[in-house]
Amino acid sequence: MTTGEQFDKVSGQEGIRGVGTWLLADGRMEGSLPFGDALSADPVSAPAPAAPDDVAVLLYTSGTTGFPKGAMISHRNTLFNVDSCRATLGYREDDVGLLTLPLFHVTGLHSQLVALLACGATVLLQKEYDTGRFSSGSPGTASRRSSSSPRSTSCSRSGATSAATTSRR
Repeated sequence: MTTGEQFDKVSGQEGIRGVGTWLLADGRMEGSLPFGDALSADPVSAPAPAAPDDVAVLLYTSGTTGFPKGAMISHRNTLFNVDSCRATLGYREDDVGLLTLPLFHVTGLHSQLVALLACGATVLLQKEYDTGRFSSGSPGTASRRSSSSPRSTSCSRSGATSAATTSRR
């Protein structure tokens, strides 16, 4: 999935392996499927075949050292990340995860959403993020927890809590 602007830049490049269908977030372009059309189409009967090194997702870097680049994340890399999160963060089927990071970021998308769903967990997406409210421990936030509350895990990046999971047990 990409935008029309980025589609023009990346779709014809050498080395874009395994991309069978480009899903376009905005508008219509030859060689792509508009997102709205995909939503209204009948469901597919089975997932598309994919090899471990085929591209699973194309995420864009921030461009801190130059022009933003499309990072091709393979299915193998995605599954490795799921296993790593399960092993290091203890994700499991009875978890309920609060996802606060944007899904355009690799941590929000893979280390939280995909990893939690692959473990069979339930994911709650936070509509918007307010650092002051979230870190203050105000009622209804994941940072508020007593010692008698269910199991809770958080994944931290740059000192900010990015996800919290709580066991349903």
